[in-house]
Amino acid sequence: MRNITIAVLGLCGLMVASGTAQDVTALNYGAIPENANQNMLERSDGLHFGQLQVLPELDLSCFHDSNPTYKAHGEKGVNGLRAEPILGLVLKANEWDIFVRGWYTKDWYIGETAAEKAETETIANGHYGENAGISYKTPQETKIAVTENYDYENGANYAPGAQPGVNAANGDRYTLDLGASLDTKLGEKTGMKLGATYSDLWYANAQYFGWKDEGATLDFSQKVSEKSDVLLTFGVDNQSSEGSTSDSQGYRMLVGFGSQLTAKTSYKAEVGFMAYDFNGGAKTAYAPTYNLSGNWEISERWSAHLSGAADFQPAETDRATYTLVDTITAGVAFKATSRLTTTLDAIYRRQDFSEIEGEPKRIDNEVDLTGRASYQLFRYTSLFVGAAFGRNDSSINTDSESFDYHRLFVEAGIQLHF
Repeated sequence: MRNITIAVLGLCGLMVASGTAQDVTALNYGAIPENANQNMLERSDGLHFGQLQVLPELDLSCFHDSNPTYKAHGEKGVNGLRAEPILGLVLKANEWDIFVRGWYTKDWYIGETAAEKAETETIANGHYGENAGISYKTPQETKIAVTENYDYENGANYAPGAQPGVNAANGDRYTLDLGASLDTKLGEKTGMKLGATYSDLWYANAQYFGWKDEGATLDFSQKVSEKSDVLLTFGVDNQSSEGSTSDSQGYRMLVGFGSQLTAKTSYKAEVGFMAYDFNGGAKTAYAPTYNLSGNWEISERWSAHLSGAADFQPAETDRATYTLVDTITAGVAFKATSRLTTTLDAIYRRQDFSEIEGEPKRIDNEVDLTGRASYQLFRYTSLFVGAAFGRNDSSINTDSESFDYHRLFVEAGIQLHF
């Protein structure tokens, strides 16, 4: 264990001493996983006060970021130190599940010149957010759930179109998401789920266009075997954008199949069709759509997850423009020993923008890969190393305007947890 500790500290020293980056590039590391809330509800550690479970964590690390401003050309890397406190609260009482989770990430850059600091200091801000949820299941197995999420991402976490010479931090991004659902049975083999969502996205810089979405879904399920269901889903959205003069409406219908094989293994696959009436009917679009989700406990050591969706939304970088967004996420986790755990995740995101008269067609293809290995050194202490690589290949890539970027982020550190 002493050798492992020395190796991690040595890597930190090498990263801090190495100066600015090589010409290798990509994405941010350390984002909160989508399944963090469910994992938190299933944890048995932490501090217990009756039915209240408190889950405090603190990550301290050193890192190298090859392209913190998401530049297409002339990027300069930075080395730094990161602190990330996380606090989770869980309360389980009878049929109630309540959780609250908050986090804050702060970076300090090291060894920058005055010019480099002037360019990157605005992105050395904290990334913070919180989410919460409450659910209740009746004796008749009707489930009611309400969720909330707020997130601030600085330019180092999200850059919808960093152009040469433009600091991506100007794209500081805020999101608020609210959701509610009612899941009930209509009969012995038939289920129904009603859902409602509200999303609000806005930027600190007026050159980007925030937007809002109010959505509703109606799902039906028909059991065809002990563990499997046929699915039918209807959805509708109303969207308003700062870059459009009128609201937009989206409609979709999907059919598919779902199965709950075990408590920790399930999947759902739906395909369908959607229509989009953009900016009060100024443009109309149609496209196939899909909804994929799955979690597999392959063995005691291996687990995997998959999700995917396609939808229309207003563009955030161009006025009076929309984009068709396809997103597919996949990952695996491997518990090599009782102390060593590794994860690998991949995200593919494709944006097909509506045409703008007199301008070339824009299509972005973004790929993000993240990996992490964690070794439990003592009961409340773990060492970890992680890396993330991301790139965006855009059809708009010239000397005067480019949405391309490459970014590499690596870190090593220690996690304190209870």
